[in-house]
Amino acid sequence: MPESLKSPSPPHPWTGEYFEYRRDVIRGIFHDASVLADFAARRPLPPGHGVGLDERCVEYPWALAALKPGPGRLLDAGSALNHPELLDLPAFTGKTMHILTLAPESHCAWSAGISYIYADLRDIPMRDGFYERIISISTLEHVGFDNSVFAGEAHRQCAPSDAYKRALGELGRVLTPGGELLVTLPFGRRENLRMAQQFDSAMLAEFIQAFDPALAEKTFYRYSLEGWQLAEEAACAEASYAGWAIDYFMNPHGYDLAAAPVDADKAPAARAVACLRLVKRG
Repeated sequence: MPESLKSPSPPHPWTGEYFEYRRDVIRGIFHDASVLADFAARRPLPPGHGVGLDERCVEYPWALAALKPGPGRLLDAGSALNHPELLDLPAFTGKTMHILTLAPESHCAWSAGISYIYADLRDIPMRDGFYERIISISTLEHVGFDNSVFAGEAHRQCAPSDAYKRALGELGRVLTPGGELLVTLPFGRRENLRMAQQFDSAMLAEFIQAFDPALAEKTFYRYSLEGWQLAEEAACAEASYAGWAIDYFMNPHGYDLAAAPVDADKAPAARAVACLRLVKRG
């Protein structure tokens, strides 16, 4: 296990120190062959994996373990991969990669040949069947919700909770027949958090049905004070966001992240995630 995973006292969630700590932990994960093998084989993770860390410490390695090597066109739908420590990984070698997000971000990897598309996922400006693979990490739960924190006041409006279906339809449209959509979503009790929503089992089934895949694989990870661990869907059914995260999502403007109380289990955000591999019909 990477040494950074063993720290009992990660920094306060969502501070600059926290993001540096998370970055170092994720780098450690991608340099640990045994942990990556656990993700690829969907085996239980080492004890203490990601204590005090958000869901990215399972979403990233799950997605990249599922990503097939070799050339092809890849879309990052939501810009969750737009970090140097991720874009330099061998999994992306030889791929033509586009990153789609609502607005420009501070880091851009143009020099690495990565293209950026600034658009709404509900109206993707690309032709049908363009991508062989699409990765969307904890993004579709934000579609139609208040995205003003990410992209300004023009994106404060809230749409019906099923607005994600239009985005899902667009992702299916730009995916080639037989192509794969790798998507993660916060999972547990159904929650409307103004900036996002959490999916429950009924919503997840509706999500998969809306995509109508040729193949659907579901993997779940659950957080506790012992860290993140592989779990059954039923064991995640009552999972909820961390209390401070709920307060922030409901009223993010002016919220003092550094002063927010931390829950007893040190959860920084979601306490469970659903990881879906959906293969488009040919």
